[in-house]
Amino acid sequence: MTVISEGPLCLKIHLNKYELKKYFNSYNEISIENPNAKRTIGILFNIAINMSAFETKGKRLIEVFPTASGGCILKFTSNPLPFETTKNKNQNLRFKNQKSKNNPYIFCFKDFENLLLVIEKLYKNNVTKLYTASVYRLNKKYFLKIHIPVYDLKTGLLTNEFAEYSTKGKMAECLINEYAKPIVTNNAIKEIGKYFYKKSKTTDF
Repeated sequence: MTVISEGPLCLKIHLNKYELKKYFNSYNEISIENPNAKRTIGILFNIAINMSAFETKGKRLIEVFPTASGGCILKFTSNPLPFETTKNKNQNLRFKNQKSKNNPYIFCFKDFENLLLVIEKLYKNNVTKLYTASVYRLNKKYFLKIHIPVYDLKTGLLTNEFAEYSTKGKMAECLINEYAKPIVTNNAIKEIGKYFYKKSKTTDF
């Protein structure tokens, strides 16, 4: 069993063909509706989270894929933690981005090009372009610190695809703030995006 952690949002368990047969007998038997398979998935998941920084709170998606070698991949995807919310007089929910006590997610990029690809996509969306985000540089790598609401799983997964790795927590945030060089703080998506995205029309990604 091989555990691959892709940060707090994505966790993968690779089983070779012998491990697959040991735990599930066959690929076709892997189903949440199968009580034995469901129990086995839970056991493997509990082992894997002790080896990673996967976010276990909130809802998560489980996907299973066969491999060419006869094994399979169990993929777990988690929603980001929710922001603190408050209600105004009209009972509309508002997010307290700037003063939120929730830990932001930090994505590391091996070069500026990959970071720019993400920022351009976020900038083209009228909602995500307003997310509180900061960009830092440390040891020739770039870091994006961003607050992602609980309902927006798509943005977390999109960013994670282009990043080298992701993390969260006060310790990671303190290290970035102390040792990395800030490039743009708080409104990085909007500030960087307007210089590199030339088109005037904004669309959803």
